Amino acid sequence: MALDYKTEYQRYRHYYTYLSPFFGNPVFRACFALIISLVTVAIFLAFAIRPAVTTIIELRGEIAQKQALLKKLDDKVDVLSKLQIQYRTVEPELPAVSVAVPTLPLTPEDIVLLEKASAVSGVSLEGMAAGPASYDNQPAKAAIPVEIKFSAVGDFAQLQNFSRVLISLPRLFAPTAMMMTTNQAPGTASAGGQLIQNWDINSYYLP
Repeated sequence: MALDYKTEYQRYRHYYTYLSPFFGNPVFRACFALIISLVTVAIFLAFAIRPAVTTIIELRGEIAQKQALLKKLDDKVDVLSKLQIQYRTVEPELPAVSVAVPTLPLTPEDIVLLEKASAVSGVSLEGMAAGPASYDNQPAKAAIPVEIKFSAVGDFAQLQNFSRVLISLPRLFAPTAMMMTTNQAPGTASAGGQLIQNWDINSYYLP
């Protein structure tokens, strides 16, 4: 289709003739300039300020995340501070705890302690037997018991004193069973006779 320049010229001239009075009007020119300015500002906001707004929103999200992380760190510091205070409170007792529950099974040393307790109390120990104590060098959640069995022979006062000494030893010994018998024949006088305490106790270690 051929372009009719004359017709197009007449049409644009008609538009210009129609709009010419409006462009000559100062009020129209001012309104038109205002509209152009507003459109320009809107385009500027859309293409120039939008990245800045997006960045601000992202930064606010990061700040919120870091504030949450900071709060968690503050909570951990508070917990560590309390643990440090508790540790300082019990620190003087730690050597005694290490002796009471060592990190290795010390069965020979346990037997020596029991023999010393019997010597102090004046009783004699018989039938000493200690259970197996395996050590695999792995941390344990609870102390591991080692069973020790023996019989203490003496009079009532001596056995009572031995019980007191056993409880006061620096090593932790926990009785699991105790039975008292006599070595006298039935029907004989019991005055001055000896008694027998059959002990089952546990010593402990914590790897």
